[in-house]
Amino acid sequence: MVEQATSYQTTPPAFPQVAVPGAGVISLATLDEVRDARHAGRASADHLDQQATELEELAEDWMAHAGALLVRRRHWADAPQELAPQLLEAERLVARISTLDERAASQERTGEAPATGRSVVARLLGWGGVIVRMQRAAAVARLRRTLLSIAHAVAASPALAVPELEPRLEYATELDARAAGLRGALDSVAPRLVALDVEIQVREEAERKMGIDALLLAARFHTGGLAEVPSPIELDAGEVAHLAVDAALARMPAGSRHEPSGSGSDVSTAHTGLLSWVGNLRNHPAPGHGMSRIDIGALVLTSRRLLFVGSTEAVAISLDLVIDVDVFTDGLAVLQLGRESPDLFLVTAPRPVVLYLNYALSAAQCG
Repeated sequence: MVEQATSYQTTPPAFPQVAVPGAGVISLATLDEVRDARHAGRASADHLDQQATELEELAEDWMAHAGALLVRRRHWADAPQELAPQLLEAERLVARISTLDERAASQERTGEAPATGRSVVARLLGWGGVIVRMQRAAAVARLRRTLLSIAHAVAASPALAVPELEPRLEYATELDARAAGLRGALDSVAPRLVALDVEIQVREEAERKMGIDALLLAARFHTGGLAEVPSPIELDAGEVAHLAVDAALARMPAGSRHEPSGSGSDVSTAHTGLLSWVGNLRNHPAPGHGMSRIDIGALVLTSRRLLFVGSTEAVAISLDLVIDVDVFTDGLAVLQLGRESPDLFLVTAPRPVVLYLNYALSAAQCG
């Protein structure tokens, strides 16, 4: 398992990316694909982190074992005298741990007393056992630190070289180097994972606002414009369709007044990737549309116009003449230059429609 760790893949899949105004760098991939990439990258990184930790712990075990071996031979003539205080401390700690083990065993035997009066005694012995275990754990931890200190001192100083320890120290050094390589790989992929986290957060917020993965659409729009789709109606020469949805044509009720969005638009560039926006989002249905539906058909957004074609009615609005849009929860009212009241189109998902409309308006302005 340790051997496989060095070849484990951590880099998340790379997608082509586009800088989108207000939103930053956006991948040309669906949100699910980006989420999957983030999930796979994090799972791989977690696995490598685990492998690096195992290597580091194994390296430390080998260092501690080397230190313990030197403690056992400290009375030999060639034992490094410079390490005498640490070797003596290690022996003292070994004796301390042995004493604590004997005390714990004695308490266990005493705890097997007759039932009479046992509750108080058992409680006291129980606390004593806890204290002994805590003291033993502290002694073991200190012994390990001492053994590691001894081993590191031998490894760092040629003057303290002990031939019998060299293979263990070399293997521990090799394990540490491999762990460091894994840590380096993790450090290199961390910025990519952070970037994916940020992108997902930004795109999810835009999707909640616009009802569609708006920033993926923005990235595609900034890369190659709006995609062409089949049109259910015949278009003029050179005109292409970008969106076609089922819709109903309705009239605003008599006496209703259009509220210009103006500077009060609540649509952010961070949600659309567009520097300019026409329209406002209303969190309520279109007023009185239930009494004024007059035809059912298709709403088609083209490179030049917004078209509605029904069984008896047809509406054509040039993109150059669109001056405002009210986006309700069930439709959009499009106001064109020279008209006092807007045309109301009822659709299932109006926010994606107005998003496409604004991209088309932006493309028409750039053209």
